[in-house]
Amino acid sequence: QAVFRLEKGIGRFRPASSHRSGAMGGPGVETVDSLHKRGNAAVARGDHREALGLYAAALAKLERTGGGYGSEAERERVAVLRSNRALCCLSLDRPEPELALAEAEKSEELRPDWPKASFRKASALEALGRLGEARLALCHAKRMAPKDGEICSALSRLRRRIFGDGGAAARVGTALDTLEDFSVSPASTKAAAEELKELLMTGAEAELDRADALRAFVEGKGADTLFRRQNAMGEHWKEECKNGTMGLLSLVASAAPQLEQELVALNQKAETQQRGTACADGAPGCKEPRKTGPPPPPRPRGAKREGGRRAGARPLSDAFDGLASSDEAMATAQPGGQAEEPTTQVDAEPRGPKGPKSQRLAKASARPAVARGEARACEGSQWQALVLAALP
Repeated sequence: QAVFRLEKGIGRFRPASSHRSGAMGGPGVETVDSLHKRGNAAVARGDHREALGLYAAALAKLERTGGGYGSEAERERVAVLRSNRALCCLSLDRPEPELALAEAEKSEELRPDWPKASFRKASALEALGRLGEARLALCHAKRMAPKDGEICSALSRLRRRIFGDGGAAARVGTALDTLEDFSVSPASTKAAAEELKELLMTGAEAELDRADALRAFVEGKGADTLFRRQNAMGEHWKEECKNGTMGLLSLVASAAPQLEQELVALNQKAETQQRGTACADGAPGCKEPRKTGPPPPPRPRGAKREGGRRAGARPLSDAFDGLASSDEAMATAQPGGQAEEPTTQVDAEPRGPKGPKSQRLAKASARPAVARGEARACEGSQWQALVLAALP
């Protein structure tokens, strides 16, 4: 957004400082050229936040004057301002790569044949960690400016980040770079296609080399490179169709989805092996993989049971026998020598209609009185003694 201040006594916003030349608005109004130059000066002294505001003010002025998208010159001016804003977004103390990418894409849309717009887009993508897409943008910029030192050095540095300096991954990177160059000879293009087929489809000698080759192809957006080369009308496209280059590229491109799935499987296998090795070394916080075998038998909580009860335990019926004998003794001790009727007596005639339900009720009434809580004749201490005697 543009940097503005509120003038005292006027009550309206205007630019923070203005030149008094009026190429596009008369005296006292700052022009697009002056805002653009002031933004460039702010970038030169390292004040990228101020430059962002000045470039935004220039863009707003172009829109208010009806320019920006009318003539070819104005479209180029807007593309330059957008590209400069992308640079400022990446150069802030706290970079804004998302905003930089949006500005660079708008600049590239306005000037698709301008290598600087693709270069800004690649810088934003690299800041976001999208290295494969950044490589594609840099390759596109290099085709438009093959001798630009800044573009070539950025592509070389990014290539080392993705493919490394040696091994199968570096060979994949070299082949992809050859396919991105539409000016190489048909023989070189065919050799690059054969190299990719050998590394990705035939398989390397070591499994690790094959995994590195697959990872380099997927992370480097190799499938996009193949699609771009197949649909590009380069200088030698007729010879490439005749010598079988296009057939090789189609074969590898059709296998790209399967190669991505294979890479996922290899990554999972390597992660499992690494976790197992770390657990064997006693690394802290390591979790062993779950075992899929049958679960172990449950541990016994007490002694071995015999006949449904612990060994050495007395049956509860012995306690009831002892209670009955105690009841008889208490009855004998009563005056008159008359023993009370046992509380476990069953009715002679069951009440209600006879049948299965009445029989169940009769059986329920025959339960011991102790179980129903009716043994009030026994003293508390005697009852506790009998229960304790029944325990092992």
